[in-house]
Amino acid sequence: MRKNRKLTAGILGAMALLLATGSTLAYFTDKEQASNRITIGKVDITLTEPKWDALSESDKQNITPGKELVKDPTVTNTGINDAFVFLKVKVPAAELVTANADGTKNKAAVHELYSWEVNTGWTQVGDSINVTNEAGKIVGVEYLYVYGSRSACTSLAKNKVTPELFSSVTFLNVIEGQTLTDTTPLEEAETVIDIQAFAIQTTDLTADDVTSPTEVWNVLSNQNKLS
Repeated sequence: MRKNRKLTAGILGAMALLLATGSTLAYFTDKEQASNRITIGKVDITLTEPKWDALSESDKQNITPGKELVKDPTVTNTGINDAFVFLKVKVPAAELVTANADGTKNKAAVHELYSWEVNTGWTQVGDSINVTNEAGKIVGVEYLYVYGSRSACTSLAKNKVTPELFSSVTFLNVIEGQTLTDTTPLEEAETVIDIQAFAIQTTDLTADDVTSPTEVWNVLSNQNKLS
């Protein structure tokens, strides 16, 4: 009886060892597959002047020297991607006689017909550029502004709006009886302040991922063959 008990105990011990050894060969495993969807982005902007558009036509006509007009160019990011934004402003210019606040006249010189104060958030890029006609006469001056600082562009997120570039423009304090061009009397001339908006993606701009206004503008202008 004792031998049988020992044999039975030995068999049970061997089975326990076998079960214990077998359990080390079982692992918890899982398999999972992911399909990544990549959406192509879009850069799109809208240039608006809501306060200017709200003016009546009579408020935009027959303006007098020194007159201040509401004008408020702003840019909205209507695309998908964040964007770096630029505004180019071309203001008419001509050789004219102006007056000081006390009415005294100045000598004839080339003047821009309108002036403005740039609002916080915008910075001029580079120097202004004179625009000439075929005869080489200055007929306008062009400015480039970036939404950002001198050192870096500011990212404009989706559905966000920039501050106004400027809030108003002031007509030159010019003497009457002159001509804006060789044949057009100043008092009857129609003048235009031309404003263009540009935008470009904020990342992967060249291998260096540039963000400075000058470098970003070079990429944008080269892409679109802008002067």
